[in-house]
Amino acid sequence: MGTLRVLIAVGLLVLVGLHLAPPQNAGSENTTHNAGATPAAAPETVAAIPTKATVRVSANQLFNAYDENEVATDEKLAGKLIVISGKVQSVDKNVWGSIYVGLRTPN
Repeated sequence: MGTLRVLIAVGLLVLVGLHLAPPQNAGSENTTHNAGATPAAAPETVAAIPTKATVRVSANQLFNAYDENEVATDEKLAGKLIVISGKVQSVDKNVWGSIYVGLRTPN
C-alpha cells in the first residue's frame, strides 16, 4: 500500500511539474533584425506562482514514513509541495494513460 501511495505522489508531482514548466521552445524563437524595423511588443508578465511550504525527502524516507504511519504522513504533507529524490526504477503509464515515475524503495 505504501508503494502505491509513493507512486501516486510521484505521478502527481510529475503532472504538476509538466503543468508549471515553461514551454520547450521558450526563448528559442528565430528572429531577424532589420534596420528600421519596429521591435516586437514586450511579452506580458506571467503571474507569480503561489508559494507553498516545500518538503524535501528521499524516496526511501517517504516510503518509510508511509509504512510507519500513513495517516500521520498524509497529515504532515497535506497542502505542501513535495520534492522527492531517489533512483528511478521505472517510467510507466497507468490505466488512464498518465505517465508516472516509480522510484526505488526498500520493498
